[in-house]
Amino acid sequence: MAVESTEAATGCANCAKLREQIARMSVERQKLLELLAAERERSNALFVGYPPQGGMNSDSALSPEWQSLEKPLRYKVADKLNDAVKKALPGAHGVARRAISAFKGMRERE
Repeated sequence: MAVESTEAATGCANCAKLREQIARMSVERQKLLELLAAERERSNALFVGYPPQGGMNSDSALSPEWQSLEKPLRYKVADKLNDAVKKALPGAHGVARRAISAFKGMRERE
């Protein structure tokens, strides 16, 4: 007794609908994976401080729209102040860092 392929013999409407639904879901899945990859690229770029390699203006479900990669003014001011303190008091910067590290260590032990 030979087993025939039921797929070729029965081209029912339900099978065609299911194939169409599978194709649509496959395309939707691919689009979602591309959005996920773009979000991961953006989050990695923010984490390491480099601009993302993809298109900045692509639609994204999770991230806010951002047009500029320029640092906010508060960061620029803090960097300038930190540089000035390092130049004026070269040893004070290291002492302050060690003191803050020690303070954090004491608070963690409590």
